[in-house]
Amino acid sequence: MVGLVLCGGESKRMGTDKGMLRSGNLTWAQVAQKTLKDLDLPVFISVNEIQVPSYQRQFSRQHLIVDHVPVKGPLAGLLSFHYSYPETDVLVLPCDMVNMDTNTLYSLIKSYDRNRKMEGHFFLENNFIEPLCAVYSCKMLAMIAEQIVSGQLTHFALHKIISRFHISVVPIPDRSKFANYNSIDSICN
Repeated sequence: MVGLVLCGGESKRMGTDKGMLRSGNLTWAQVAQKTLKDLDLPVFISVNEIQVPSYQRQFSRQHLIVDHVPVKGPLAGLLSFHYSYPETDVLVLPCDMVNMDTNTLYSLIKSYDRNRKMEGHFFLENNFIEPLCAVYSCKMLAMIAEQIVSGQLTHFALHKIISRFHISVVPIPDRSKFANYNSIDSICN
C-alpha cells in the first residue's frame, strides 16, 4: 500500500491552491505527505496539469501523479494513480485535512490488515462514509475504471460509487481530525 495526497482540486471556494497554503513552515500538501510518511508509506502527490510547475518546486516529479483521466473530482486523482500503479492499494488523504494524525489513520490501516478481501476501508460517522480519507484497493479502482470505460458509470460522486462495493468501516474516533478547510472562513473559525 502507498499513500496518495489529493491536491488536484480547483480550490474555487478557497480562491487559491489549498495544497500550497501554509501551516507553519510546511505547505498543506507537505503536512499531508508527512502524515502519510510517518506511517512508513511511500507517498505520491495527486495534482492537475496546471499545478505541476508549482508542485515540482516542492516534490520530485516522480512522486507527482498528474490527472489524466476524463472524470471530475477526486476520482480523477484516484484513477490517474491506479492507471500508473494498477496493482497497488492506496491510502488517500486530501491536502485540506491538515488536522489528521497517524493514530487515526493507523486504525484504518489495522482494518485493512485484518481483512484484505474487502474492496475498501472507510471511516464512518452517523451513517456517513468519509470517501476522501480511505483505503481503496486496486481491485476496487479497477472495477470503477471498467464501469467508466463501459459507460455503466456516468456520475462520479464517490459516496454513490462506494455504496456498490464490499467495504469495511471504522468509526470516526475524533471528528476534529476530519475537518477539511474549503474556504478562508473555514480556516478562521
